[in-house]
Amino acid sequence: MVAKDLNIKEKKKITDQQEMQKLIEGKKTLKSVFKSKSKKEQSIIDLQDAQNVADIQIADYKTLITFLTIYHGSTSIPKF
Repeated sequence: MVAKDLNIKEKKKITDQQEMQKLIEGKKTLKSVFKSKSKKEQSIIDLQDAQNVADIQIADYKTLITFLTIYHGSTSIPKF
């Protein structure tokens, strides 16, 4: 479950990076066709903020997975 959430966050981060790169380069996308210049700039800022949050969440998920792996190993191995 946690690994699945981690994969979803990583995929979302990649799509956000691609969208932000297209906005910076000035390419037209379905999301940006009808946006004004100020809305595009605001979208870039929002995507940067979302990436910063995603970086933190991804790091937290990886830490959680590490702790769960250690906990699972410490509780299961002595039973064998």
